[in-house]
Amino acid sequence: LITKLPEEINTSGWTSTAYMFYYCENIKTIPKLDTSKVTNMSCMFQYCENLKTIPKLDTSNVTNMACMFQYCSNLIEIPELNTSNVTSMGNMFSRCSTLTDVFELDASNATSLINIFQYCSNLTNFGGLKNLGKAYTQKTNNYNAYKLDLSACRNLTHESLMNVINNLYDLNLTYDVANGGTLYRQSLVLGSTNKAKLTAEEIAIATNKGWDVS
Repeated sequence: LITKLPEEINTSGWTSTAYMFYYCENIKTIPKLDTSKVTNMSCMFQYCENLKTIPKLDTSNVTNMACMFQYCSNLIEIPELNTSNVTSMGNMFSRCSTLTDVFELDASNATSLINIFQYCSNLTNFGGLKNLGKAYTQKTNNYNAYKLDLSACRNLTHESLMNVINNLYDLNLTYDVANGGTLYRQSLVLGSTNKAKLTAEEIAIATNKGWDVS
């Protein structure tokens, strides 16, 4: 079993690091990587169960981060990530059970968030998902791929919850309601513990943007 990686891996010409460290369950650190040309990081660290730290990564061209950190159960925090071009974030942090801090993620182009924070029971500080809903095109109410479910993250601070709410894109604009478009409402699932931390007025910020809060 791999327990230690080389100090340097030449990835300068790579466009995909998908599954690169898949099931490297005994490694604890990752060497510095040149990921400036990478567009696909899906499942890159999946099942790295003993990984504790992630180096700073150039993710400016990445479009797919699905399952990127799934089952990284000893990862406490991640570096700031440029997610401005990412469309797929499904299961990105699923089962990162010790993860406590996630910087703001740019969701301006995100169209899939299925189980993004599933079983992230220790997530405490979260910067929110900037412009979540801006890229939505599906004309279905509460479309499953668009749902943001934070119900497992019961330790989220009030500030983190407000970061989530304030960063939501107004779906009235997404579906061009002002010009006769139909508003298709989408789901923000906070769970009862998180909802109890918010006032009715704070929750209304989300509902007025077309989000059903539960």
